[in-house]
Amino acid sequence: MYMLPTAMTSFQLARSQFFLTKRRFTVATPSLEARKSSSAFTLNPITRILNRRLEYQNALTSYQNITAHVEDKENREFFINTLKLPDTFETWFYLTTLHMWMLSTRGRAAGEAWQSMWRDMSEILWTDCEKRMYEGGVTNFTLINRGLKDLLAAHYGHLLAYDEGLSKGDAILAGALWRNLFSESSDVSILDICTAIKYVRHELVKLDRASSEEIIAAGNTFGKARVYS
Repeated sequence: MYMLPTAMTSFQLARSQFFLTKRRFTVATPSLEARKSSSAFTLNPITRILNRRLEYQNALTSYQNITAHVEDKENREFFINTLKLPDTFETWFYLTTLHMWMLSTRGRAAGEAWQSMWRDMSEILWTDCEKRMYEGGVTNFTLINRGLKDLLAAHYGHLLAYDEGLSKGDAILAGALWRNLFSESSDVSILDICTAIKYVRHELVKLDRASSEEIIAAGNTFGKARVYS
């Protein structure tokens, strides 16, 4: 513990206490600029609630854009007939995961805003899957929960495989698509996989041209699914 010199005068003692008090006051009271930069100071509770609702709505709109694209009549013609994917719930889920991943390749550049949006989109995805399973005739919630766990494992496995394919080239991406989108089907040809790769690459280029603001504001739109040369 620091001790005051015994020879200090009453004036020196008072002056020392003043500066100590002033220094403690300065530390305890941040400047207005510092308080403005604090997240706790910038937004009042109502504004935070409104902003949070907007964020969730953007995530919902972005997710709905993806499912509308996957379920579009002409696009289904491409996915089911051209790529020879089975017309099943699993195919819908695999395609939705693929398009969420494509969107994430651009969205991740938006930083924290995208992380919040991705969490919301993921929550919406699982709620939607549960609803579709129930409406599809699976009314036993034990079976639904078991199915959701399997889908969750597949979802993250697909995302990791596609990331690896994006970083290591089309040969690795082709393997990822064959295993995850085509479920290693023996009916799939090399031509089918090449068609899928060209489609994915075309959409990635298109998304890469979008700004972070457009992605976060749910301005993402996928083009018509078709064969690209």
